[in-house]
Amino acid sequence: MSASTTPSHQVYDQNNINATSDAPAQRKKKRAQSNASDAFAQEQKRRAKCKDSMTQKRERDAKISTTIGIATSCIPSKYPLYHAPTKSVTSMMLRYIQNLQQNDCVARPGNWSRVINKTSYQKDHSQPNYLEHIWNSLHCTHYIPVTTLDGFQSELDNGLLLPVLISPISQFGQQISVQTPWPQESLQSLLHTILTPASAQIEVQDHGKTRIDKFTIPKTCKTVQARFDTPFKDRGPAWNCLEVKDCLPGFKGPKPLEFGASLRHWQFEDHSPSSKNRAEISVSPGAKHMDQWLLVSEANSGSFAHVDIGLGTWISCLKGKKTFWLRNPTIRDQRVWEIFDVNNDHRSFTEPWGRVDLLPGSVLIFPPGTIHIVFTPEDSVFCGGHFLIPQVMDRFLDVLGQTEIDSSRTNDLKGTDFFHILENFIRETLCLPSPTLTKKQLHFFILALKNYCSLKPEADSEDEKPHIKRREDFLIKLEEEKSIGKLEDMMSHMDW
Repeated sequence: MSASTTPSHQVYDQNNINATSDAPAQRKKKRAQSNASDAFAQEQKRRAKCKDSMTQKRERDAKISTTIGIATSCIPSKYPLYHAPTKSVTSMMLRYIQNLQQNDCVARPGNWSRVINKTSYQKDHSQPNYLEHIWNSLHCTHYIPVTTLDGFQSELDNGLLLPVLISPISQFGQQISVQTPWPQESLQSLLHTILTPASAQIEVQDHGKTRIDKFTIPKTCKTVQARFDTPFKDRGPAWNCLEVKDCLPGFKGPKPLEFGASLRHWQFEDHSPSSKNRAEISVSPGAKHMDQWLLVSEANSGSFAHVDIGLGTWISCLKGKKTFWLRNPTIRDQRVWEIFDVNNDHRSFTEPWGRVDLLPGSVLIFPPGTIHIVFTPEDSVFCGGHFLIPQVMDRFLDVLGQTEIDSSRTNDLKGTDFFHILENFIRETLCLPSPTLTKKQLHFFILALKNYCSLKPEADSEDEKPHIKRREDFLIKLEEEKSIGKLEDMMSHMDW
């Protein structure tokens, strides 16, 4: 036998030894594989159960939402990332919305517990208790759902303390929808009706610009029409067309707010007819279409958190969709808002933003001073207008004073003679045989007026100097006519 040859019995014994020594490792490996397989199966079961639970929840929420016409899901769907050129308003908006969605929820209605409890939670005991809904953890209510004209009038009489949402499936919403048949038309057909004449100029927010304070530029209706005729993928950063002249027939909002409620009446000494254009609608040149306008918006356009120039606002969807985030701040969140800017983290607010999605036929009405953010996920046409009623004039003054101190908090301050409105309101209040306001409402207005008189705003730019000069003239006239004393004397003779 050669030296290199190994006996067969020695090879057999060596294989037995190797097999015996490998057995524990193999058994350990098999156990690990079995455990991993079991864990994977359990994870699959958990995910399937979670998916079924979420499906049931969505079905339940959809059922409730269909019944009452408002969103009731615990967690809103999130808008995804989209392409945005660097160093543009679009990229700023993208970061802003992504951060905002880390601290938002579906807006809580005023009667939320009754809404949830009345529908599916109480009837199906297998579902979570309504106290587990995210709304139960909030301190603030975002809006009041209104279903009838009488209910809306009651909210106005009480001072419109919160925004009001009118669902298109409610009785009141259907009455309004009769006046707005345009959702049945295509977007292009609607735009061809609106964007006339071709040479007329409108203000356009171009989100491709690099600065927020420089992104509003004039464009002709012809240019805007050509823009919307271009395929979406070829357009570039979004355009948002502000306050386009409303050439569609009829009034498309809640009837009590037609002609801006009392706004147009207070804005004109001679009660000019509704056919006035933008330049004629105020004592100051360059004023807005105050009480009725259209918004034409491209997908991915929006606005950062702001308030609307001291006036109430209503807005209704004719075509497309807009998302509003509303804030009814607690005392702490009000302090956060006062120093908040576009680069801050929305999670610094203790309460989440309340999200409301407006679809065709939906109407949202909010009082002066309502903090809101807007995002447009698809090409849209909305109608809207500003309004004033006696019951909100205290907040009108509060917001006016705040925006004079810091004009970045509003979307526009110049071009409107707010003091002509104030003078006419005070004159009317003192002259009416039966006051429109309750004693409490008048008391709040007097307090707001005194606080406004104590402010010392300064013009930050040449554009603001005419407004500040007009303010000084108003305060002198207020003192000469002793208007505050007369209002206090009137209040002393009223019953609470």
